[in-house]
Order: sequence, then C-alpha cells, then structure tokens
Amino acid sequence: MVRFKNRYLVFNLTWKDGRIDTTQHEGTILKSIREGIASLFGDVALASAMASCQVKYYNPYTGLVLVRSRREEYRQVWAVVTCIREIQNRVCQFQMHRVSGNVSHAVDAIRQQEDDPSNRDMSRGDADVEKAIAAYSAKLDTIEM
Repeated sequence: MVRFKNRYLVFNLTWKDGRIDTTQHEGTILKSIREGIASLFGDVALASAMASCQVKYYNPYTGLVLVRSRREEYRQVWAVVTCIREIQNRVCQFQMHRVSGNVSHAVDAIRQQEDDPSNRDMSRGDADVEKAIAAYSAKLDTIEM
C-alpha cells in the first residue's frame, strides 16, 4: 500500500490594519488558497490540490497558520500563499515560517512561536488574549499526528 507524503507549511498571517479578526477562520483561508491556485496554475492544478490542501490550524491572535499539502504540490501552495494580498476585502500578508515533512515538527514550530511573547497582540487585554491563546493551543493537541 502506498502512503500519501505530505508537507506541512507554517505561515505567519499579518493584517495590514493591525486588528485582530476572529471572524476569519480556516475555511476562509482555504478558500483564498484555492482561488489563488485556480488563478495562478489553472483548473488542473486546482483539481489536484483540492484533494490534499487543507488548513489544519489558524490562530487569529498570533496569526499562525498550518497548511497541509501533498509533497508534489507544496511549492505551488507556497507560491500561491505568498501571492495572497487580500482575504474577504482585508489587506493581509503571509510570511513563510517553516516547511516540515511531518506534522509533529510543524506543531512544535507553532508552539515555539506561540510561547514567544513578542508574537502576541495585547490590544484586547492580557487576560482575554491569554485565555484565547490557551484555547487555541489546546486545539493543537487535536491535530492528528
């Protein structure tokens, strides 16, 4: 039996207006990625990527995004994500943080970034942000290893 070989891409998503938007979620980011694949690489690449491309994790407070894709297509996903400039009429920018061959190393990279206090936006108040980050960190444990 042949197993699927995936790559896990960790991105840092920053909004140009600097506000935290909890209405954005994994689905809106995935939709933007799929639209970008269709516009940059065409329908054949979109059909190929639809089966494997998935946003596994998004934390709106730290801006960290974990994307899974097939090993053969991760460069296309990387190219598309760096070209995305707008999600739901909000200007944004993606910055690559890490590419990993297995999910546990990608999750470790996310945890390392989330533990760094310089990555946190404290505009809402320390207690609220700390609780939200703790809730999203607990969500990391549910990502299948």
